[in-house]
Amino acid sequence: FIIPTTLTLKDGAGCTISKITYPPAETYLIKETKMTLPVFSHTTIFRGTLTVPQKLPPGVRTITFAMQAQACSDQSCLATDQFMLSLPLDIASDAKPGEVQHPEIFRVRKTTKMTR
Repeated sequence: FIIPTTLTLKDGAGCTISKITYPPAETYLIKETKMTLPVFSHTTIFRGTLTVPQKLPPGVRTITFAMQAQACSDQSCLATDQFMLSLPLDIASDAKPGEVQHPEIFRVRKTTKMTR
């Protein structure tokens, strides 16, 4: 069975994640079955919106993500595996609500207001 790659927030330390987006996949041929499947290779960047509650006090917390992935070669696919990734999240005391921290890393998407 082919299982899609997924990324979920396991422990958000009070935060939530939404709008997870995956990069475009490459098409890969499994020779034995003649099936093609979408794959990610090399460095892959997943993006999402992390929402930090306004009442969360400043300080460093650890947030943990789980990624489910399946390694494949041109011959076959291995069993699905789950990888855990824990990252420090520093809630800055001098940050203002809605203010972007580290814009060199975090891209801000422009929104368009819809009118009737």
